[in-house]
Amino acid sequence: MASEINSISGSSGSSIHSTADSSQITDRTSQTGTTTTESNTSTSGDRVSLTSSATQLQALGDQVSSLPVVDTQRVEATQHALATGSHEVNPETTAEGMLEVERSFSQEG
Repeated sequence: MASEINSISGSSGSSIHSTADSSQITDRTSQTGTTTTESNTSTSGDRVSLTSSATQLQALGDQVSSLPVVDTQRVEATQHALATGSHEVNPETTAEGMLEVERSFSQEG
């Protein structure tokens, strides 16, 4: 049994070809070649091709996931300062930090 589907969901750059012993999926999102994903499945094995941007993004994701969520040294220093009464709060710095967060939210939306 063989089937061929072109232009799925109005996408002019996608095609799927299927036969009894192999299948091929190709997705091209633009003519500039910025995103290309290819997958070939046959009796010889699988092949996936990623762009260099996707590979770099994967490496960055791996690096970030290995970092601790909390800076434990900073937490310990703050706890010590609070316990000894030496922690000082600067209202201007705190207010500026809060405004900076608000500005970043307004720029995203």
